[in-house]
Amino acid sequence: AVGHSLLLGEEKNEEWDVFKHWDNEQIGRARAIMIKAILATDMSTHFPSVGVLASLVEKVQVEYVEDDTEEEEETNKRHTPLYILSQILAVRETNKEKNPLKEKCRELANLILKFLLHAADISNPAKKNKLLVYWADKALAEFFDQGDREVEL
Repeated sequence: AVGHSLLLGEEKNEEWDVFKHWDNEQIGRARAIMIKAILATDMSTHFPSVGVLASLVEKVQVEYVEDDTEEEEETNKRHTPLYILSQILAVRETNKEKNPLKEKCRELANLILKFLLHAADISNPAKKNKLLVYWADKALAEFFDQGDREVEL
């Protein structure tokens, strides 16, 4: 809630505006990604999402290998998901025809972003005790504040 307010809301500050050179469409897409990533931190979706991620990684790797014509030894070095994403997403589309592999890579990139936020969200118990307690207190204060605001509505 605080992050949204500072980036896109009432407390927006020009000094911190990472979106100041973006058009409204780009900001809208970024906002949609942020909302989906925040919703993906819900633990009730954790295990199904892990399955979706594993399946999508495999699909992208298989499709990339089918399209790759390099020698096998060199090709095997380049089958990591992040390498594939970097190569496919870096290619600018010169025609309007949709590339199914690129679409899967976009979907995978968005899913990876969700998992990075989810990992950060559930990593608190892995921190040193002093830091763990500090951030747990911050989270609880925000939860109680949100609850108080909802009661007021």
